[in-house]
Amino acid sequence: MEFKRSNSGLLSTEMVKTGDRMTILEPAFSIEKNGMTYWNMKVEMQDGTHKLASPMESCCELFAKAWGGFTEKWVGHIIEVEIRMNKAGTPYMWLFPANLGVKSEMDIASDANDVDTANHATNASQSSTGGVTYPTEKINAKDIPF
Repeated sequence: MEFKRSNSGLLSTEMVKTGDRMTILEPAFSIEKNGMTYWNMKVEMQDGTHKLASPMESCCELFAKAWGGFTEKWVGHIIEVEIRMNKAGTPYMWLFPANLGVKSEMDIASDANDVDTANHATNASQSSTGGVTYPTEKINAKDIPF
């Protein structure tokens, strides 16, 4: 009897390369397992095959920023793949909206810092009126030891 992978419908890093594009076919859905939330969505690859992709939450944040928070709005949009390596040398897929270009984790953090800076400016002006005093220096994420 020949061995056949039981997860042949799941998208893996061996099936794609950096620059590949896929179309989202169905709304993404979440699965709770071992206290973690995993997102899945059906995609059509360039060769026409359909696979189940599991984007990381940070990738889903990019989709939500581009197309809205409801995954029904993601259907029909094109996503692009970048193969990256984690610190242990294991490849993983970074998925992002094709029309936005590659966004790294640092870009997302920077986007969040822009929002925090705007909020900080508002809070700082409120503190001058006798409210809570907030620090004014900017914190670099690389300075955090963990």
